Amino acid sequence: MRTVFFLFALFFISHVLAQENTVLIYSDAAYENILKYELETFKKDLEEEGWNTKFLFKGEEYHSYHEFQKELKLQYSIHGMKGVVLVGSFPYEDDHLIACSKCTFFNSFVFSIKPDFWVSRIDPSLVVYIDNLSLLEDYFRRNHEYRRSNYNYQNLISSPSYAYLDKYSYFIQALKSLGGYMPKLVYNSHDFWEALNESDAAITEISVHGTSSTLSINNQHIDSIDILYRSQLKSSFLDLYSCEGGKPVNGNPASAFLFAQNSKVLAVSARSAFSSSLSQVYAHYLNSISGGVGDIFLENYSWANHAMPHYNGRILLGDGTLKLEK
Repeated sequence: MRTVFFLFALFFISHVLAQENTVLIYSDAAYENILKYELETFKKDLEEEGWNTKFLFKGEEYHSYHEFQKELKLQYSIHGMKGVVLVGSFPYEDDHLIACSKCTFFNSFVFSIKPDFWVSRIDPSLVVYIDNLSLLEDYFRRNHEYRRSNYNYQNLISSPSYAYLDKYSYFIQALKSLGGYMPKLVYNSHDFWEALNESDAAITEISVHGTSSTLSINNQHIDSIDILYRSQLKSSFLDLYSCEGGKPVNGNPASAFLFAQNSKVLAVSARSAFSSSLSQVYAHYLNSISGGVGDIFLENYSWANHAMPHYNGRILLGDGTLKLEK
């Protein structure tokens, strides 16, 4: 009897541990063969880091957010996954709902909720570029190189940010108190690119005005095409603190940073809402948390403080399994 109990306990513990390290990779079925080498390399890298990976190749089965949320809830009931990486275009909606197995839209305003798992997206369709396949090939090449490298950044965090003179001015103090450093202020697009491309930090925080298609510095606009071809950012991780900078529409700035081929960016946390000031400045707590990007994304968001028009506050682009410190 003791032996049976011991074996059952051992099985239960191993099952729980496997769930804690399970990641689901949803890939557009179109990439199953043409991106075979990159996806197999990605899978191998994850498994060598201790992840229990499950690949699911899907076509156009999901026509709405609700259908996809139902699918994720089903998968969570089976696998209890820690995170989900989407490769390709899948229905988009607010993260805190789509990743919460028992949540409803109503619950998100009545109760303090938190997702059961993180969702990160590698979606080249959000970039104004002709060849989506080449963007994915380049992204997974950089992803593999990062996991295999021993590159040491000079600094943990940097911030080329516009000097706000309006209601966003509290942001500077938030950076100083939570991040423990003073951002480098920029006043025009030339200063912005100079500060951005010269930075040598693991994490870069950008705080500027913007829309779903542009960043704005003293009325000088930077669109996704500029970012795609001019960004040489050395940071692997970017937090974009800009109104609608990560809104999942074609040409959004966050996706352009992710796929800029002369940069090293592998994950971007961005705001998908109009007023980014309503998203708490928890991203600046990055430097005191260890773990994967997806874990940090969940840990550092005030899921309890949703304002009605801005419940869809943040989005995670790239690979949520990556670690800040290897």
